[in-house]
Amino acid sequence: MLLKKVKQLGFTDELLGVSESIVSIKKLIENIAPKKVTVLIQGESGTGKEVIARMIHKLSGRNEFVDINCGAIPENLL
Repeated sequence: MLLKKVKQLGFTDELLGVSESIVSIKKLIENIAPKKVTVLIQGESGTGKEVIARMIHKLSGRNEFVDINCGAIPENLL
């Protein structure tokens, strides 16, 4: 039942949960996605940054997703 609700909201089943933190992140994604803003997602390796970025993009209605590995870019260029 949760998976069905998640898919109805446009989320993938990659980010499932009912904890306060997950619900808060999902609400933030829904709030940010339709806006024309730049989003910087930071976190440790393996924390799901790309999953969050793809969810924002999917709900934004934009055409193309460009994945940039900032770890490969020299710090002075960011």
